[in-house]
Amino acid sequence: MRVSLRAAGAAFAAGCVALVGTGCTTLQRPVPAAAGPSAPAPDQRIVRFGTAPGAAPTATAPQGEAAWGAYFYRRGDFRRSIQLLADAVKKDPANATLWRNLGSSYALDDDFDAAISCFQSAIRRDPKDTKSLYDLSVVEGWKGSLPQAEKAALKGLALAPRHGGLHSSLGNVYDDEGKENASLKQYADALEINPRDTITRFNRGGVYLKLKDLGAAEKDYHRVLKLDPDDLGAAQNLAAVYFLEGRLKAAERLNAWVVRRHPKDEDTLENAYFNLGLIYDREDRIEHALNMYQLALQVAPWDAAAYVNAAVVLERLDRKREALAYWEKYERLFPASRRAAEIAKRIAILKRMLALERSPPPAGRGAGR
Repeated sequence: MRVSLRAAGAAFAAGCVALVGTGCTTLQRPVPAAAGPSAPAPDQRIVRFGTAPGAAPTATAPQGEAAWGAYFYRRGDFRRSIQLLADAVKKDPANATLWRNLGSSYALDDDFDAAISCFQSAIRRDPKDTKSLYDLSVVEGWKGSLPQAEKAALKGLALAPRHGGLHSSLGNVYDDEGKENASLKQYADALEINPRDTITRFNRGGVYLKLKDLGAAEKDYHRVLKLDPDDLGAAQNLAAVYFLEGRLKAAERLNAWVVRRHPKDEDTLENAYFNLGLIYDREDRIEHALNMYQLALQVAPWDAAAYVNAAVVLERLDRKREALAYWEKYERLFPASRRAAEIAKRIAILKRMLALERSPPPAGRGAGR
């Protein structure tokens, strides 16, 4: 789960300014920040279970339900993994590792309450199980239970002060609480333990972006890409840094590279198109910007900002009827938008302008004299 140009932050103006009348401007999404760890979803902070990204649950036996549960976990079949590990736990309820593995499967199947219950069961059976404390901290954070996430991380760090994942999870909590300096301290501790931890470095770059420390953010994203040249999220966030610095060609190259990689994640592709639209808009390449916003909408038809920007660009191109169609679709799709009243006025203005264009010119006074 990564963040990109659409994620939380405050460096871009997050609004369509002066919608009423002809002074409408395009929307610029906020720049990346370490997004809140509510539920696993695109454009959110990266997390992991256990001691390494993508690690499968550790089976206590090479055969039986536990081993098969780990097998299906690795294949991403979490429902089947849950069934098998639940059977294994029934047979060996004192086994803390099985409870932790079952919790990991529940978490990745988006059943956070069940996952938390399993991690707590593991910790009751083994109070020094720092892996379960780490996983508990992560999932409590996903759920938005920040005090519980902080408590689990601190308890784990009391047992294992050199556990990089626990420092990173605590950093996530502090960032979500708006304690950026405390967050940066935890991320620094995690990276001192494991300098090749791209996940923590990526998230720290998001905090630097939120603090508008573009130089520090750029260094972190460069390092992530050096360690993992295929990291599309880091490329998009580095492009956001370039955009804010006015280095539009560099930002364009990175977003175009993301598009050429044909990312399977629709949000990543849509972000790249939208960001290219912003870049072309800034460069006054209006037709190109419109094409990018329209491509973004093909990928993500519910993208409110892309509808607004496409409509604004069409008005600048004096294509009123097409602009009206985008405004009206926006109004239908997002009736509860906080800009609903402004957009309704914009629609009314465009309709009046189109009606005037269709009306015959009034006969001149004194014609024929």
